[in-house]
Amino acid sequence: MISKQIKQIREWQGLTQKGLAKKAKCTQATISHIEGGRDIKFSVLERILSALGWGINLSPLSQGEGGENVK
Repeated sequence: MISKQIKQIREWQGLTQKGLAKKAKCTQATISHIEGGRDIKFSVLERILSALGWGINLSPLSQGEGGENVK
């Protein structure tokens, strides 16, 4: 779950929730809510990941023989 990953990265970097919030230009309550598993707007997620020096990399869950996505 991304909320756990954000918390792990934040702690690994030695940041408090307040420190990350300042870097991501949001509130400490927003960071707390996200780390608690609440829904997050994509734009806020992008700012938080950017503040942590991370990004989003999309990849298919699985592929068929011709490279098409398989559900």
